[in-house]
Amino acid sequence: SGPSFAAIVDVAPLSARCSALTDPITSAADRVTFLSGTASVAQVMALIARHGGVNVGRMDVTLILEGRRSSLRIVDIQPQVLPPKRPPTAALLQYESAGSVPVIPVTANLNQPFPVLETKSGPYFNTEEVDLVHGERETFRISFRATTGYYEFNLLVTYVTGGKQYQQTIPGPTDGVFRLAGAAADSHDYGTVYAGVNGNQFEVASRSQSRAIFSKSSGCI
Repeated sequence: SGPSFAAIVDVAPLSARCSALTDPITSAADRVTFLSGTASVAQVMALIARHGGVNVGRMDVTLILEGRRSSLRIVDIQPQVLPPKRPPTAALLQYESAGSVPVIPVTANLNQPFPVLETKSGPYFNTEEVDLVHGERETFRISFRATTGYYEFNLLVTYVTGGKQYQQTIPGPTDGVFRLAGAAADSHDYGTVYAGVNGNQFEVASRSQSRAIFSKSSGCI
């Protein structure tokens, strides 16, 4: 009884250089937290989350699967893209530093019509399968990419156990979905553009900062 495997999902907080906000920062208290540099990094990140912060361009996810059957075989993991809600365009934030990014052996390009997990040599599950016995764990480090558009998705795992094929959905960490946006083409597509001063402070981007953020040499990727 119960699910055939357990899943642990961890999204790296600084895997993208930019985030987009669904809701603007308007209250005096929130503006002090965001702009003054007096709040902690944790408080600023919590504010970004409250305003619907979405990674732009890239999202790195660690996915740990743990078997709950005597044996099972994972034969596919695919992003299952859902009908999106309102795209996040209230503000764009570029972080002062992207932080450290782990090695990512598997990627998924959401701009493709049918995104799959890929390595440099091609789709991962075209040549690989993952066998799990009870209590055994397998870890995937997945880098989801999007250069345009806005995506909400979960992960659909196809597996075989007891000679039959099944599917199980892995929900994302925000309202049950993963969320990723591509960068808009122009700064005017966002209500406000902010540049990071340091880990706990942002400022309204100047014209030159905005040009750098939206240039192909810099940007959010």
